[in-house]
Amino acid sequence: MKKLLLSITAFMVSLSLAIAQDYPHQKPEVVSVNTMAPRSSFYIQTLDELKSGKEAESSEHYLDLNGAWKFQYFNSELDIPSNVTSTYYDFSAWDNITVPSNWEMQGYGIPIYKNVGFAFKGNGKMPDPEYNPSAVYHREVTVSKDWDGKDIYLRFEGVAGGIYVYVNGKEVGYSEGSKTAAEFKLNDYIKVGEKNILTFKVLKYTSGSYLEDQDFWRLAGIERDVYLWAAKPDHIQDLTIISGLKNRYRDGDLNVEITLSQPNTTPLSWELLENGKVIKKKTISTVKATQLQIKETIKSVKKWSAETPYLYDLVIYNGDEAITKKVGFRTVEVKDHTLQVNGQYLLVKGVNLHDHHMERGHAVTKEDYLEDFKIMKAHNINAIRCSHYPKPSFFYDLCDELGFYVVDEANIEAHGFGNDSQDYHPDEKVSLGYLPLWEKQHMERTIRMYERDKNHPSVIIWSLGNENGNGPNFYKTYDWLKANDKTRPVQSESANYFTNTDISAPMYNTGQTGLDYVRDFDKAPRFQRPYIQCEYAHAMGNSVGDLKEYWDIYRAHKILQGGFIWDWVDQGILTKNEHGEAFFAYGGDLRASRYPNDENFCANGLVNADRKVKPSLLEVKKVYQNINFTLEGGRLMINNEYSFLSTEGYQLKYALKENGKIVEEKSLKLPSIKPMSEKAVVLEAFSKTTEGTEQFLYVSVFNKKQELVGEEEFLIKEKAYVSQLSNTKAKVESTGDEIILSAKNSKLIFSKTTGQALAWMKNGKNILQSPFKPTFWRAPLDNDMGFQIYKALGDWKTANDFQKLMDCSIDKEGKITSTYDVGCAKAKMIYEMDENGLIRISMELFDVTTEMKIPRVGINYAVDGTYDEVEFYGKGPHENYWDRKTSAMMGIYKLKVSDFDFDYIRPQENGARADVRYVKYTKGLEIYGDQPFLFTTHHSTLGDYQEGPKKLQRHSTDIIKRPLTDITIDHLQMGVGGDYSWGGWPIPKYLITPQNYQFSIEIK
Repeated sequence: MKKLLLSITAFMVSLSLAIAQDYPHQKPEVVSVNTMAPRSSFYIQTLDELKSGKEAESSEHYLDLNGAWKFQYFNSELDIPSNVTSTYYDFSAWDNITVPSNWEMQGYGIPIYKNVGFAFKGNGKMPDPEYNPSAVYHREVTVSKDWDGKDIYLRFEGVAGGIYVYVNGKEVGYSEGSKTAAEFKLNDYIKVGEKNILTFKVLKYTSGSYLEDQDFWRLAGIERDVYLWAAKPDHIQDLTIISGLKNRYRDGDLNVEITLSQPNTTPLSWELLENGKVIKKKTISTVKATQLQIKETIKSVKKWSAETPYLYDLVIYNGDEAITKKVGFRTVEVKDHTLQVNGQYLLVKGVNLHDHHMERGHAVTKEDYLEDFKIMKAHNINAIRCSHYPKPSFFYDLCDELGFYVVDEANIEAHGFGNDSQDYHPDEKVSLGYLPLWEKQHMERTIRMYERDKNHPSVIIWSLGNENGNGPNFYKTYDWLKANDKTRPVQSESANYFTNTDISAPMYNTGQTGLDYVRDFDKAPRFQRPYIQCEYAHAMGNSVGDLKEYWDIYRAHKILQGGFIWDWVDQGILTKNEHGEAFFAYGGDLRASRYPNDENFCANGLVNADRKVKPSLLEVKKVYQNINFTLEGGRLMINNEYSFLSTEGYQLKYALKENGKIVEEKSLKLPSIKPMSEKAVVLEAFSKTTEGTEQFLYVSVFNKKQELVGEEEFLIKEKAYVSQLSNTKAKVESTGDEIILSAKNSKLIFSKTTGQALAWMKNGKNILQSPFKPTFWRAPLDNDMGFQIYKALGDWKTANDFQKLMDCSIDKEGKITSTYDVGCAKAKMIYEMDENGLIRISMELFDVTTEMKIPRVGINYAVDGTYDEVEFYGKGPHENYWDRKTSAMMGIYKLKVSDFDFDYIRPQENGARADVRYVKYTKGLEIYGDQPFLFTTHHSTLGDYQEGPKKLQRHSTDIIKRPLTDITIDHLQMGVGGDYSWGGWPIPKYLITPQNYQFSIEIK
């Protein structure tokens, strides 16, 4: 990441952003022209529609403009015909495009992915008009005669780029700021009862694009809903709902400010409903006013939280029009140096969420969110950071209803100019946070976010933006939010060292940094804020190691309240190669290789682009679980980490596992454990246990809905590992260049020249496809590439690939020893076979001369591809590694070899299972270790996943499926890591020290 940031410094310094151009989209001080003041999101209905239960979006007050539009794409804004807005222009030959959409996803222009830095030519000033992809949208609509005499508005929920609006040939106005709504009043432009011509010019890049330097695909178009709406002249223009708690958080404190478009002539009334039943109603008698108030106390209110998302319905009647809004009563505070909701401490178990769909780009739907939220809920996620811009309005409706804590983030990121909180600092002469010319851009984006989303109980924190230089403009946005909303804290990642944040919200701090924060509590006020990482546990590729270690620290210190994993979904775009095979594209694909791009850095998700759950998300589910356990003798301590839910009605199940099989189960009703507390439960002894077995206690808790809410297992009794090798050895033959070990129906044939097995004959057929070899290297993960594994650990790549035989000998007992010089060490492979055909292979690493950590210490070989079904006893059933295995439980699992493959968007090491005791292929191949081992098997080889020192554009379709079964038995493999992917290593406890190692396996 540092290199990416530094590489654009020269370009950034050259920008002279203070020079305004001729058009609004080229003027930093112009964000909009002739737009309405931002307002909260709501719909107006007729009384009849309200009574009938008709959806508000389908009201006669609305005309949906989503769907087919005439469309023309231009490579440059200069190519747009000057007369295109004329009412006489002929659009008949134009293409059709669906709205909402991004035009790049419809085949127009090129999708470019950038993490940091701008995807456009700045021409030293503003985005260069000559290289500014643009488009024109055209549609004819007839407005109902029933709208005669009403105020009529055109609302865009989100347009990526700048938009110029024309109605019936007249210019209405302009707006930019791609992720918040813009609204235009059309009374002077629209013709009621007649056909109207709507023409929109959309420019991909504007001056505001410098504030949209987010880590995502740079796409353009009308990507959110667009519609017309109408209401009577004295309609409700805006609502501000403050619904907190008082009287020790028992009663609701309802405060509503109603803004009318003009003074009313008749009284308004309102009612509050609980489950459809009116619990309070009143008339507001004030007339000839534009500001009306509701102030009420709701006794013994049912409170909103992410765990208990209880909502009331507030209905406001204005003559024959009505508005319904969901109301959640809750209070958010920073108190006692912690973030609290409803007076209760909470742990933030969050993720960051970009708007992304594998086929539609940024044009996401309510159904897309519902799918995401269902998966999040099933994996114990309780909080979402809107990275790095406000979401569509229906996102917040769903979060209110389903229960998520939301950090709503302003659409402000000028990362390319620097970031005070990271290890380089902005140039105050060019960094936008410091320049007065850009104050309006910062303010308006912040205000738009606040005004639209202010009434959602799910929004508990405002964020000033992401990765910016923390200049005066951010102090002003902070001050504005604090002055206009006294009910929520404000955070800024860029302000961690400064005063304009209420929460310490760093990114990619290690667990040790969290401990340092606790240690420094008394040094300065900035160390006394709640510490909630805005980004951590970077989930790029095969990642999210040591998450448990993070949370062991967080759970031990109340001021460390969790964080938001980066991020939720891989931003892959579904496409096909020349053979018609589907894969997920990333930066540099899709005709974009000639453009600067950041490759697969867009693939950081806990789910694939198609929402397939990654193994790392299963680890998140386990670490984030709210019911946790410790075992003290026969007492099971159960910790309830919910903030508002007790365990009343919950059930505990516990089972004895012997050698991976459940042999006895018991259950009991849990006592009621209050939120954020724990109790001990005494478990009944199991009726009997079997001597000589390995034993685990498995415990699980289910809520009233019979959903699993917590699980754990404890090793009760270890099993001693005993060699199965018989004292009677196999027959030994030594010919010219071969050594042959023979027993029953097996032969193991060695080359004296290479010291390796040439063949392993079973019933006269060779099943060995590649010889047994010491292995010290893995196909580099994204995290490995981030710390430059080829440079940092390259001695072991050489050791893996260039093994020079020093000696091959056989002793009188038939033990074959092959000794290799591997450059930075020596290695031995020792083979024995007994009369039953069981083979014992020992690998020794010694005389290590390098200080480089070792990626892995193991044995690799391949057998016939017909060995394609596996039973193993170990951690499973899903992929797991040394530092990411708490979610995998011990058991006996049966899988196909193909089930071990996990197709990360860029091929890399995958498919391992940790703590394995044995492996059995169904055709008769069995593998045992002298201690637990890590096991991987594929129908591909390490070389197929290998990449080389520089990343290549490689995808899952590049992996060759071969007629072999590759097997790796690792004594050790270093952790996958995941603190961050641009230089972060696995934490020290999961690194392999360069020293002597020895281990053995037995196969038969």
